[in-house]
Amino acid sequence: MHTHMSYIYSKLINMLVKTEKKELFDELQPYLEFLNAIPNINAGGCGIAAYCLSRMLDEEHDIQSNIIMLFDDGDGISVVNNINGLTNSEINELSSCSHVICESNGVFFDTKGEFSINRLFKSYKYILRCDQEEMHSIIKYGKGWNSEFEREQWIEEIEDFFEFKLNL
Repeated sequence: MHTHMSYIYSKLINMLVKTEKKELFDELQPYLEFLNAIPNINAGGCGIAAYCLSRMLDEEHDIQSNIIMLFDDGDGISVVNNINGLTNSEINELSSCSHVICESNGVFFDTKGEFSINRLFKSYKYILRCDQEEMHSIIKYGKGWNSEFEREQWIEEIEDFFEFKLNL
């Protein structure tokens, strides 16, 4: 009897998680579609996208999220520089990373939608969580963002869509 109840409890939990994930992506869909249509958003603009998504979820939907910076094997010095820069308010130490995603209730995502946890741990060596204020500083002052994303061309349109200023 106890095993049967555990099975039912497990199924119920799975249904609730799937429902929460569906509700999250229902909220995100128009924002993801907008961002994903911007050329090279994930080649230099992913930090801006993650910041905007996190801020929108927090301010408009009261949904908590985390911003996650992902670093490749050769990015160890960038991790150290960002930790030092954020801890000591040394903005000249801040630098970009390989990719930036968001997480909410155990669901990882970027502009393309859900970001596989397997990909997260297989593709990236270092993971750094930061809050919105920290991410804003890294976007504004960080060195090394990929120039394929034409920041100056798209910032105003992104601000208009999300209805807040980025002040970059």
